[in-house]
Amino acid sequence: MSLNTDFFKKEFWAALPLFTLCLGTALALYLAFFYSQPRLQTVEVATFKFERPERLPLQLSPVKQAHKLAYARVKDPFYLPDLQRDTDERLPQLRLSMIIINKRHKMCRVNGRLYREGESGPDFLVKFIGEQGVLVERKGKGQWLFLTQSS
Repeated sequence: MSLNTDFFKKEFWAALPLFTLCLGTALALYLAFFYSQPRLQTVEVATFKFERPERLPLQLSPVKQAHKLAYARVKDPFYLPDLQRDTDERLPQLRLSMIIINKRHKMCRVNGRLYREGESGPDFLVKFIGEQGVLVERKGKGQWLFLTQSS
């Protein structure tokens, strides 16, 4: 097999892009290494001095002052105020002693007196009579009375 010039021309033109790529990369690395700025010997370390400014009194605009005052008036949502109890008007204690339920009547004995559903006592109204307890209404609030408890 004889090697002629046509073979070398084909191979030369085929290898030329790869050769120029390698040569360009080598040139770029050379320039980056030797001509890069700044060099380590010429780098100066800068020192900074941080001074704390004097504290000035806080000046709020009138709008922000109004917001601050309004926020100060807002109550804590988890604050439970003391219950307002009427110490002057103490209601008498109710004592349930008996419940009678049959086919015709539902009756209960409260403070020694018999009441049916819907009847009212001195300061209460009997709303419901059940097997375990009686619901009475006092001053617009419902209260349960049970046989084992006096309230």
